[in-house]
Amino acid sequence: KQLTGVHSSEHSLKQELRMDTDFITISPDLEVANTDRPVLITNDTGETRAIGMTAYYKQGRVQLKSRVRGVYEPE
Repeated sequence: KQLTGVHSSEHSLKQELRMDTDFITISPDLEVANTDRPVLITNDTGETRAIGMTAYYKQGRVQLKSRVRGVYEPE
């Protein structure tokens, strides 16, 4: 499964993210996507891997649950 979203914060420009996992539960009424499976998040500057994720897509926020590892290179 793949989710694509836009993340922004007051300290960064908007950037597109791609989130890949093999199983995800999407709750449209809560505007939340959740998985307890491995997830890979990629964007233009790197990637992050974790086990488990909750994506609050209306808020543009992602909570990673465990074993979080990331590799990023400056633009």
